[in-house]
Parts: sequence; C-alpha cells; structure tokens
Amino acid sequence: MNFKQLKNKFFSPLGAIISPLGAIIIALFSWYLTWVPAFVISNEVIKFTEPVVIKADNCIANKSKYLNVMFDGKIYQKQAVPQKSQGYQIWHFFISNQSYTSEMIKSGKHKIKVGFPGENLSEEYTIEFIKEEPRFVIINPTLRVDAILKIKADNDYANRNMVLHVEYDSILFPDSGIPVGCRGRQIWHFNIQKVQLLPKMKKNGKHKIRLRFPGENFSKEHTIVLLKPLIETLESNNQKKNKNTNPVKKPKSPSLGTKNNLNESNATSHTSKKYFIRRTPLILSDKEIYSRIAIKTTRPKRYYFNSYVDNNNGTITDLASGLMWQKGGSDQYRPFKDAKKYVNALNQSKYRGYNDWYLPTIDELITLLEKKIMMNNIHINPLFSTIQLWCCSSDIRASGGVYYVHFGYGAVLWNSPNDIYYVRAVRQLKEHE
Repeated sequence: MNFKQLKNKFFSPLGAIISPLGAIIIALFSWYLTWVPAFVISNEVIKFTEPVVIKADNCIANKSKYLNVMFDGKIYQKQAVPQKSQGYQIWHFFISNQSYTSEMIKSGKHKIKVGFPGENLSEEYTIEFIKEEPRFVIINPTLRVDAILKIKADNDYANRNMVLHVEYDSILFPDSGIPVGCRGRQIWHFNIQKVQLLPKMKKNGKHKIRLRFPGENFSKEHTIVLLKPLIETLESNNQKKNKNTNPVKKPKSPSLGTKNNLNESNATSHTSKKYFIRRTPLILSDKEIYSRIAIKTTRPKRYYFNSYVDNNNGTITDLASGLMWQKGGSDQYRPFKDAKKYVNALNQSKYRGYNDWYLPTIDELITLLEKKIMMNNIHINPLFSTIQLWCCSSDIRASGGVYYVHFGYGAVLWNSPNDIYYVRAVRQLKEHE
C-alpha cells in the first residue's frame, strides 16, 4: 500500500471531522473576543424627570455594578444605579439629578450609551422626552413693594437649582429669580427693589408675572398684588393721627433703653445689664409698633449699644441687654407656625445646657440691628451667622401678619404667617450667670 492509499484510508475521515470542528472553534474564539455586554432600554419614551430604565440583555451584562452613561455626548461616571430585580439586572439613570444643559432636557430624541467602568460603551440607543412645562406657584402673591417675591416649583420639571427669567408686566428681567437653599421643592427670590421697574410697575394693585428657565418657554401667567411700603403706611397713619392736634410728648420713662437714653436705675442685680427689653409677645397695630419702636423708614430711629461675649459654644451673650442669643439659628427657613416647634426642640434637647429658650419679641430682635452695614455686608455684628438673614419675632400684627427683622435691609417689616422665616432663639440671663 503506497502513501497515497494510506492517506486516503486514514486521514480523509479524520480531516472530515477536524475541519468543521476547527472552523467552529475559530468562530467561537472570534465571537468571544468581540463579545461585549448588551443592554436594552425598557422605557424609550419618558418625561425628563423620570428615570431611564436600562436592562441587561445578555449574561455578560448581568452584573450588579454601577454603569457609566454617555448622554448626548456627555459622560456621567457611575450614575446608573443598579436596582433589585428578578432575572436580568436593571439600572436607573436620572438625567434630572445630573448637571445638564437646556438642550439635553428638551422634548424630543436624545442619544445614550452605557457601559461598565473601565470597559467599552455599548451601542447607541435613542430615548425620547415627551413635552412637559415647568409649573410654579407664588408663595406670597400679596406683598409690599419693598418685600421679596418668593416663587416655588410646583412640579418635578420645575424643581431645578437654576436661575429664572422673570417677566414683570411684559418686561423681561433675565436671571433675576435667584435660587435659594431649601428642603423639598426649589424656591427662588425675586427682589423687586433691586430691579429697575418703571414707576407704573410699582403702583399699588395687580401686576402680571411670568417665569421661565433660560432658553425655555414661559410658564402660565401669575397675578401678584402690590401694597404700599410699610413706612408709607405708618407715616400716613401717623400724619392722620396728628392732624390738627398737638404733638405727642415723649414719655418720661421710655420702655426701651437706647444709646442716647439709658435708665441706669432700671438695671437689675446683674451688674452688667443696662436696660430692660420687653419679653412678652403682643398683638400690635401698625400705629402701636410705630410709637413703641419709633420706626423711621422701617428702621429704628435709635440703636442699642451692645456688650457681646462670644461663649464659643454657638451662643453669644449681650451683657448690655442681659440676653443670650444663638449665634446662628435655624439652618432652614420655615413657616411661622413651625418657629415655636424649633424653639421647643431646643428646650427638649437642653441646647447648650439650657431649657428656657424662647422666640424673641421685635423689641429684642431690634437690639441686634447695627445702623451701618458691617464687614459681613449686613446690619448685624460679624460675631453672628449671616445665614439667618431675616428672623421672625413672636409679635403678631393686629390686622394679620408677623413682624420680623431683616438684617440685610436693617429694617423691621411684616409678612404673612404662611411666609417663611429663619428663627434665632434667645434666653434671659439669670441672676447667677
């Protein structure tokens, strides 16, 4: 048997087996080398505030690990969060929780790729945002022209920490709605005094407001009602009161001590205390608060002197008034009804060792006011925190409202009890302190 016969007898059948098997092995090896995790988008049409739901589409993608996401060309590292699921792994990615441009959240189609950290990204997928409009609510639709208009997000689409364009009586004021820190939905402040309004735009009565984010459409129209500034109301009432009458004489013993008029005989056995301050809350009319606190253009006519001691424990003692103050106060502003809850919590926890903290009267808050702007750019000693820019008092306005001190303006103002305020608690020093 020659070699050719031997080859045909033994090697041909073997070759017939090996050749297909080799082809299969080579194909599998090539497939393995090019195999990447595969994913699928479960909800391709969504709202901007809803999560993009990503699901593993093969075994190699079925890992409980964070995913990198490329959204409209921008990479977000480890921002797709794995969720508990039965079967293949699922991830949620919220573009609303990321930094983004207005183009990235517009209604329409957007491109997305995903992948595990350190690995290649997947193929490109398409999702579509359905059209949605931001909604807002005006917290204080009735306000004085010297107050701040407060705006709140009324749906998730509006809940963004971005500046607002404000259209006031058909005139646009770009970037004038300033976002402020808050819990829950976003709040913005529009300072009417800081924008250049035409005289007719400051008149008493109704005015129209529209809002929008930069590059987006305006919201629906809101109506606000402007009132006269507090000082105009007080001075007008005072002029009517004094018309055709003799001027009212100053009392011999004023209830409030000032720099210019101290009554040393009023001092208690606490040798450092120089004057008494009213602690009992009152219900006051505008006339009463004008005469009691002697407000001039919403600011006190006279200012108290202080003798501050920083206790280095979050409190400051004023030896002149015999009051101990919180250096800061509430980290967040809250409705007036929650102010006492904040103070009660301080007493329950024996804040700094004391359980006799209370909400200050307007008389007590005024003792903190400085006539000139200090180094911290507000009207309060730099020893105090600047976060609590306006603080409510325990005094109620007879015709509705709460009196408060605004340290940014250095002024005494009032607003609705449903408005939001910071709280700075106070306590009176005891004889032995």
